[in-house]
Amino acid sequence: MKEKNVFNCEVGERIARLRTIRKLSREKLAAKAEITDRFLYDIESGRKGCSAEVLYQLAQALEVSADLLLTGKMAQNQSIRGDLMVLISQLPEDSLPYVQTMIESFGDYARGKK
Repeated sequence: MKEKNVFNCEVGERIARLRTIRKLSREKLAAKAEITDRFLYDIESGRKGCSAEVLYQLAQALEVSADLLLTGKMAQNQSIRGDLMVLISQLPEDSLPYVQTMIESFGDYARGKK
């Protein structure tokens, strides 16, 4: 049995987490990135790596930089939204509903809905 590459596993985990944050099914992200859902599954699970072209397609589909997928960090010139995405992507999965509620509540407050 072939041993999984640690780098591929890390990239795959970041893709899966961002897909979850974006509330995309594996099938929908695969379609947006123009790859098969089986290939996306293999990437997310660390079973396979991908080409630079596929990585770029996934980054575009997830609306993040390829830097984030490769390293878990954004390039220095990225926006504050990107920084927030990085922070959110590093949170435990079970905390995401709470973060979403806080952000939505703050958005309502900031727009004056209270």
